[in-house]
Amino acid sequence: MTLILATYQFKSLTEYGVQVDKVGMSDAFQQIVNRAGELGTLVSLSSI
Repeated sequence: MTLILATYQFKSLTEYGVQVDKVGMSDAFQQIVNRAGELGTLVSLSSI
């Protein structure tokens, strides 16, 4: 099993939300998510 841990820091929760929406809804990110789904299974996700 492989574990990937990513940590991000933002100036505010508002800025966090803007960036999550911007990246999460992009075509490039959706392609990554779809490809990742073919390769493995997301076991857990934590976000504040």
